[in-house]
Order: sequence, then C-alpha cells, then structure tokens
Amino acid sequence: MKTYLENLARYNFWANERFHETLLQQPAGLLQLPIVSSFASIQETMKHLYDAETAWWLRLNDPASSYNFKDPFPGSFAELLHAHASRSKQWVDYIESSDEKTLKGEFLYMRGGVEMRSRIHDMLVHLFNHGTYHRGQLVTMMRQTGITELPATDYILYCRMHMPL
Repeated sequence: MKTYLENLARYNFWANERFHETLLQQPAGLLQLPIVSSFASIQETMKHLYDAETAWWLRLNDPASSYNFKDPFPGSFAELLHAHASRSKQWVDYIESSDEKTLKGEFLYMRGGVEMRSRIHDMLVHLFNHGTYHRGQLVTMMRQTGITELPATDYILYCRMHMPL
C-alpha cells in the first residue's frame, strides 16, 4: 500500500509541476477567461486544486480546523502555483515518512459542521484522483483558450520516465 501511495503522490506532484510550468508561460488574460466548466476559469481551477490539497492536509493534521474554499488566494497566480507545488510535495513527504499502519489508519475531521471519519489511504487515493480529474478539465479549458502546448501527464508516461522496468 505504501509504495502505491508514494507513486501516486510523486505522480501528482510531477503532473502538477508540468501544468505549473505551462501555465506560467501564458498571458494572465487567458488564465482568467470565462469558460463553462466546473470552475469559471483556468485560474479558478488551479485555485481549487490548491484548496483541495490544503483542506485535506488540514483535515488530517488539524481536525478542528476549517478551510473556506471561497476565500481568495492572497497572492499572485505564480505564488498560487508555488504554494500548490509546496503542498503537493508535502503529501509526498508525508507518505514517505509514514508507515503502513499509519496509512491504513483512520482520522476524524469536520466537514460542514459534521464530524466525519475516513481511512487515510482512502483519502489519499481520492485526493490524487481528484487532481487527475481536474487536470483533465484543464486540458480542455486550455484548448478552448487557444493554448496549444499542452503538458503530457499520463500516469504511464510518469512511470516510464521515473520507474523504468
């Protein structure tokens, strides 16, 4: 289980970084263009990815805390991407420093004023799948804004590059 989660966390970090590199090269106006999707722009989708990783981090490490997804990010888009990369790396470090027993354990947290319980490994798989889902949306959003240089982020590509047979 631990090896699988480490691979997913490293993949998540790598895939996010590829998007960050591509998006930093784009004009700010393109990143804020209104698009019909889960979120209204590329920039809002990136903020949601950061928000999700941060909310789960807080739920795991400070169960009494709350995180408001509606709060604006206090910095620039480049700072948002840097914060997202740092958070994604924090997940890699967390899993690498955890043992199997910890990763199979449960944790309690608050969501909407209700106490919830989840297994850590289930939350981690959810978190990394969530990132993949929204990165897929980003590709479509980027195409709609005219961005043609799209990052390749398939998991199998990551495996070929980082875990050769």
